Amino acid sequence: MSFNTGIRTVAVYGGETKKYQTIELSKGCDIMVATPGRLIDLLEKGLINLKMIKYLIMDEADRMLDQNFYEDIKNIIGHTTKRKQRQNLLFSATFNDDIKGLAKYFLNNYYYFLPVLESPKQIKHEFIRVQNDNDKTNALISFLKKPETKDKSILIFLRTKNGVDELGNIMKEENIPYCTIHGDKIQADRIKSISEFSSGKKNVLIATDVASRGLDFPNVYCVVNFDLPQTNDDYIHRVGRTGRVGQEGRALTFIDGMDETNRIKLIHFLKNQGQEIPEWIDDSISKKRYRFFAANKRKTDEENNGEKNEDNDGFKKPFRKKNNDDNNAGSSWGNSDNK
Repeated sequence: MSFNTGIRTVAVYGGETKKYQTIELSKGCDIMVATPGRLIDLLEKGLINLKMIKYLIMDEADRMLDQNFYEDIKNIIGHTTKRKQRQNLLFSATFNDDIKGLAKYFLNNYYYFLPVLESPKQIKHEFIRVQNDNDKTNALISFLKKPETKDKSILIFLRTKNGVDELGNIMKEENIPYCTIHGDKIQADRIKSISEFSSGKKNVLIATDVASRGLDFPNVYCVVNFDLPQTNDDYIHRVGRTGRVGQEGRALTFIDGMDETNRIKLIHFLKNQGQEIPEWIDDSISKKRYRFFAANKRKTDEENNGEKNEDNDGFKKPFRKKNNDDNNAGSSWGNSDNK
């Protein structure tokens, strides 16, 4: 971004030699872009000094301030100028209340949170119903081989590293050009995959959520949620890879009979944002909600009946199962499940 601007930028991150990075830093820079681990390493070795910085910027700040990185960030900020002598800017598409509370530790008294917790309106959300993993894989291959999509940039998200590798093997068998990114990939392989996907040499990128943040692919035609994300925040970050800079985007999510909890949370979230949801998903959620309340109602009835069957000494009398003559309006409700 600083090319031909006269602003000197140095990148500091793991996977590259510290010797090269320290040489670049010794030449001076206006902007340093760093990952927490490598930056702390250089600080502890006395190879860098942050006492003169005027601006502290955290991208993906919710991830930087979660329990995995919070102590690292406190360590880094402890090496910087005093809070009132620097300006702090924190960026993320998602910021829950807990993270906001942690962020206040680093901010001056006059701060403002600008909420962005929504999926961009220019993204079209689509859903495909599948029965199992084989059905899901076949549906994906069919989608990728359609004339209107076979040459487009497609970003596919899975939950696990093994899942990414296994799907990559299937792509190889189907002669679909692809590349992969996940946490076990070395930095050189990650850079290669990013380069191949960005340049269009490979039009399919298969990744875990490590690729849902911090990467800017300007022309992603469609994001595919092969596996449902764990949280609504993860969904926002995933689909945020498409529909960039005002362009139209497309998000395709496979829905199967598994993972009902995350599915229900996601659908409610999208409905609250005004997204259209297919009737078959609404129907399945309504049935799930009915089973949930029916089970709770039956449990409550049984507990209440048990309490009434205690004698004066506190000992329980034999439980009498209600029959159709009991005229209890809740009885038929409680017994209507599991048929």
